[in-house]
Amino acid sequence: MAMHHTPAVDDVHVVRHRHASRADVFGTFEDSPDTQYMYRPGEILVATADAHVVRPLLDDSGATMEDEDATLELQKWCLPRVDGVRYQVSRCRSMSETVVPAVSANVVLGLGWHTGWGCASSPMPARALEIPEGQAGYGPGAGVRVGLIDTGVNDHHQWVNERSERRYGLDVEVASLTGNDTVDEAAGHGTFAAGLILRRAPGATVVVRGQVTGGGLIDDWVLARALLELGQTEGDERVDLIHLSLGGFTPDNIGLLATGRALRILSATNPDLVVVASAGNDGVDRPHYPAAYKGVVGVGALEGEKGAASFTNFGNWIDACTNGVNVVSTYFAGALVPPMAASLTPQPFDGWASWSGSSHAAAQVSGAIAARMEPANGSPRISARQAVFELMTAAGAGPRVPDLGVRIP
Repeated sequence: MAMHHTPAVDDVHVVRHRHASRADVFGTFEDSPDTQYMYRPGEILVATADAHVVRPLLDDSGATMEDEDATLELQKWCLPRVDGVRYQVSRCRSMSETVVPAVSANVVLGLGWHTGWGCASSPMPARALEIPEGQAGYGPGAGVRVGLIDTGVNDHHQWVNERSERRYGLDVEVASLTGNDTVDEAAGHGTFAAGLILRRAPGATVVVRGQVTGGGLIDDWVLARALLELGQTEGDERVDLIHLSLGGFTPDNIGLLATGRALRILSATNPDLVVVASAGNDGVDRPHYPAAYKGVVGVGALEGEKGAASFTNFGNWIDACTNGVNVVSTYFAGALVPPMAASLTPQPFDGWASWSGSSHAAAQVSGAIAARMEPANGSPRISARQAVFELMTAAGAGPRVPDLGVRIP
């Protein structure tokens, strides 16, 4: 069904590989810093079971149902006014005297700061790391399939290509440049994450889904459906672990309507599946989703042996942490101006970069889980959930860091 409003935000597949300003991507903020969150202007998510309660109000407002997902039991509605989301959500929730209908804005999530713009730092050229020896499918993590929902993975590194499964066009990332030759805000993020996972678990396969825009954005609706598509694969295509170097804040800090449902469905249908998510880079203790969900392994960032990185989010909802400062991994090759760079002088990248952020700490933890599932020493294979338990309680794990969880070497 066509939308009947002029969207202030492009569909996430359209925004892909396009540099977008904060004004036409993030929509509107709440007023208080403690309640800020981002959402798609004009879009409302409604539980199918509650649609009969709120439909008269939505019809009266001129809204139209754009999409429906039978598995999530959710509908996506579009308003004729892009600035009416918060008002209409509030009205819908007060329609019934006996139960509050499940209605929410379509929350926007990102790869970096979530009440600002950009990642924790700008990627800079780095010297190539030694690539683990051996063929794909051998060594730590052999046979483990790690789902990666991110910006896609580029085809520069044969070593990564051999260990990546890309099915759709958006799963292969290209460096999209703005008018001043600066790469997109999140360009190379998926490639960087894949390299970190595979350095810890070179025998694993990274199953790529390039659903995050070049500007580093994805919304609740798109993420939930991507999680279901990856998490419900079967047979030889079944994934053991899903990695999410992304997240954001939510209204009332109570979670994401669509993604929360997707995670509950996956927990019931595939109980051994593990989801890992980064804690975010805002330097606050406010719950950051999906990392703050109890069933998700939330990962914060350390600065080497110094303790918590200055940018990392923190709180008792975080499970694990590892270094997230000046991490080196796979990237683009060529003369590029990194996002957030102080100078517009192109930097000579040779396929490797140094980058900081909780995203990169989380990718290392995902790799460690995959490697522990299928160790190289001939020990029996274990499930991802058992691997998390062993990793958190192993003699080699570091002490618990206050508000950042268990230190993973």
